Amino acid sequence: MFEPVAGRHNHRPSAVYVDRMNWSPVGVVGHRGASSVAPENTLASFQAARSLGASGIEFDVHQSVDGELVVVHDFVVDRTTDGSGEILDLSWPMLSDLDAGSWFGRDFTGEPVPTLRQVLALDALDFELELKGSGERFLRDVLVTVDESGVGARVKFTGGNIPLLAEVKRRRPEVLVGLFSRPREAWMSDQMFEQLVVGTAEFAVADVVHVRADWLTSRIVERLHGQGRMVQANDAISSEIVERAVSFGADHVSANDVAMAVSAVEKAKDQLR
Repeated sequence: MFEPVAGRHNHRPSAVYVDRMNWSPVGVVGHRGASSVAPENTLASFQAARSLGASGIEFDVHQSVDGELVVVHDFVVDRTTDGSGEILDLSWPMLSDLDAGSWFGRDFTGEPVPTLRQVLALDALDFELELKGSGERFLRDVLVTVDESGVGARVKFTGGNIPLLAEVKRRRPEVLVGLFSRPREAWMSDQMFEQLVVGTAEFAVADVVHVRADWLTSRIVERLHGQGRMVQANDAISSEIVERAVSFGADHVSANDVAMAVSAVEKAKDQLR
């Protein structure tokens, strides 16, 4: 278990992390499930991630016009279903009739759009909720659903809406909150990118900082750990990138290809023993 390091700017991770840490050390998070082998953000994809050895799954949460919390990546359903339109304009009866699987392959024809409650009913997984909605009703309904599902100790909240994440932490100080680092632009030096990531985290409510795996460095991991934060290497696309992230000390790795990531993590851990 990673222990926070004392220091002037030390941020103490939530009690969920320090006392329990269900997020397995160097765990693999299935990005939208096992989205290399099943349609993203579906129960089929999440179940595949679990069977392939993922310790957690990442997915995106929106709210329909009639208040149902649904799991879809985009703000519109056009790319991943046989329907069209913005989720916030569609009712749950409309969304529940969509086919979210056939675009990926015939074997998944009829795979439905899942609700947040359905996903949180899965066992033996931790949950990384990327909050795509906004506003009081959305946040209230998400927190109520998590509470009623009894999975608060297995949940981490992430997203691009920083004020929303800060409000999550204010209302539920015990839960994990993840901060997405900014993209690395082509003109940035290693030193510039490192300072932007680490400097931004100093003032964040985040327990976990997410950095794209191929942009991660050992210095970034060392400095974020020095602040008392976990580090997640996001969107790893090869075993070499996964192994490097683990060697740097990343706490978690996310990937579409769960089988690849699980194998690479185990290989890297063996090399470090």
